Amino acid sequence: MTRFRLAELLEAAGMTQTELHLRSRLAYSTINAIVHNKARQISLDTLDAIAEVLDCEPGDLFVRDSKPRRK
Repeated sequence: MTRFRLAELLEAAGMTQTELHLRSRLAYSTINAIVHNKARQISLDTLDAIAEVLDCEPGDLFVRDSKPRRK
C-alpha cells in the first residue's frame, strides 16, 4: 500500500500545515487530507507545489508499505 509522507516531511522541516498552506497557496483542506492519508488523488500541480516549498522531489512524498496483502 502506498501512503503519503507529508506529515514526516513537515515535521523534519519544522513546518506546520498552516505554513505549508500559506507558502504553497494550496487549500488547507487539501494539505490536511494528504497529511492524514485521506486523499485518493493528487494533481501533479499539487505535488509540485508541495515539493517546491519543502525543497524535495515529488517522489519523496510517497512510500510504499511492504505489508502483505489480504486475500
